[in-house]
Amino acid sequence: MRLNRERIFLLAGIGLTTLAIGLLLGLWLAGPEPQPPSGGQPNATVTPTERTDAAEETMSEETAPALVNEPEPAAVDKAALEQIIAGFKVPDGGRLSVVVYDLTSREYLLAHNKEYLYPTASLYKLYLAYMAYEDVDSGRLSLAQPFIKHLIYKYELNLGVCLNLMITVSDSPCGETLLAHYDYPVIQARLKELGLPHANAGAFRASAEDMTRLLELIYGDNLSANSRDRLLGSMSNQAYDVILQPAFRDRARVYNKTGAWRDGSGEGYYWIDVGIIELADRDQAFAVSILHENVPTKDLLALAEELADAVL
Repeated sequence: MRLNRERIFLLAGIGLTTLAIGLLLGLWLAGPEPQPPSGGQPNATVTPTERTDAAEETMSEETAPALVNEPEPAAVDKAALEQIIAGFKVPDGGRLSVVVYDLTSREYLLAHNKEYLYPTASLYKLYLAYMAYEDVDSGRLSLAQPFIKHLIYKYELNLGVCLNLMITVSDSPCGETLLAHYDYPVIQARLKELGLPHANAGAFRASAEDMTRLLELIYGDNLSANSRDRLLGSMSNQAYDVILQPAFRDRARVYNKTGAWRDGSGEGYYWIDVGIIELADRDQAFAVSILHENVPTKDLLALAEELADAVL
């Protein structure tokens, strides 16, 4: 009996000793509780950046190294842009309008014949898409709603798919269905509300100033984040690689929409192009609109490359 009691006391002692060692080891591994950074709240989450700031809080502003070097928007030489346009040869019987607009500072860097009216060709799909996304944001339309029994794709497309196809591959059945949904008087009234001063929906005419204003609306915060991202995403995947994309894409991200119609020979096309040029290396973006009549595409591409050199 005495032997059993001694054995019990021995086992209990060993258990208490093991428990004490475990508690001490746990406290040692856990280390001290992190303290909030200077000026922080007692129970605030401490991020790695805050720990760095707390460790360096004794450094003065004069001696602290610059941890982030934010690039400044570059100043663009407006005179250089004017010289490029002045040196461009427009063929007899042709017309040209070019606008370069700084979306960051909201100023025209170049506004050459910005009010001249031209056939929009498929550019009308860009302002229709913008209106549709406005109505999606307000609840008047839904991206998921059935929209068209497509004659090419052979199945029913919803509005969201149609809006994407309308921009990426300039799908005309989707564009024409949206035209019928709104009707021309409604579209014209909406264009006026958007501040496009010269656009004519029924005549399919618009100016470089109109298209630049539309690009500014698209790039701004007028649409919801989801609608803006969807529209810009479609523009960045726009299929026709003609003027703005080859001129700017190696040094910037391009969100654009083209339009085209057959030239006088009936064998080729005249192209117009409008787009947003977003710089990856600095907080700056430009709207560029190139509209014309009877100017060869190769000449427009050369012009766009010169503009890219001057702007970027």
